[in-house]
Amino acid sequence: MELSESLAQFGMTEREPGTLVVACVHNFVILEYRINAGLLWSRVLLPDGSEFLDGVSDWEALQLEEVLSLMRAKPPIAAWLRLRAPRPGLAR
Repeated sequence: MELSESLAQFGMTEREPGTLVVACVHNFVILEYRINAGLLWSRVLLPDGSEFLDGVSDWEALQLEEVLSLMRAKPPIAAWLRLRAPRPGLAR
């Protein structure tokens, strides 16, 4: 099974190589993950993809513990990370 098919089964899509979109909480919010500058970044968006006010949707670099926890809890995200960032060091 291709990565895009595996991601779709879990409500995830890759917007572009290096950016993953995850619908969650009954589509109440969208989590977006991006690999940039050797780090994994995340932000929270409204269901229509627009940003929350007051900096809630600002990009934040994930800590190592957060990346490891995410990879254990969400195998499709782990597969995406291995494909898009096959090198170690995706966290501060």
